[in-house]
Amino acid sequence: PKDKVPSFRGVDYCGWVDGSEGYCFMKPGGEVLGASRDGMRCFYTGREAPDESRGSLEEWQQKIALPALKSSRVVACLGVGFAGALFRLIGMPSRGLNIVGKSGVGKSTGLKAACSIYGSARPGLRFGSCDTSRGGAEAIMARANGTLAILDEVQQGNPKFIEKIALTLGNEAPRTRQSINLTLRRQHSWSEGFLSSSEIPPQVYLLRHKIT
Repeated sequence: PKDKVPSFRGVDYCGWVDGSEGYCFMKPGGEVLGASRDGMRCFYTGREAPDESRGSLEEWQQKIALPALKSSRVVACLGVGFAGALFRLIGMPSRGLNIVGKSGVGKSTGLKAACSIYGSARPGLRFGSCDTSRGGAEAIMARANGTLAILDEVQQGNPKFIEKIALTLGNEAPRTRQSINLTLRRQHSWSEGFLSSSEIPPQVYLLRHKIT
């Protein structure tokens, strides 16, 4: 009988995976959290490197969550990080927060603490830099679907690109691109939290470069 045969589904993206009855959650790198009530088993078919998760929940609470209570910036970053997994479930668009402050006040510390909710804060996973192309930012956002995307140091980015970051995040999809045979290329969308940091407000940075 069909109901006696295990069902499997290959998934090449992270975030929430719809089943006929409920959801499971695919972390970047392939770890599956939960299972659909219909017995569907998901496995990761993507090529991304593991997210390098370490330790236990109790260790995270003691080493990250408790010390974070001393800094409103870190608490805000953690809030955005946790919210990233909820936006799709509650039907809200992706949202983010830019942390402004002088060097050494803990901006990057807050961003890395938020990264620790899902795995490593090592550059190249979900912790990126604004010194990238639009395509690079889209790749980071697509990989972070259902979790948290980070682009650090706004002032290092190309002003014309910085202007489009918020639109790129809010569109929840990359620009339409074609394949070599003139058909639409399959691309992944996203729904997630977003964090960035800067020493001056982004709007001031853009005005200095005469972008309004």
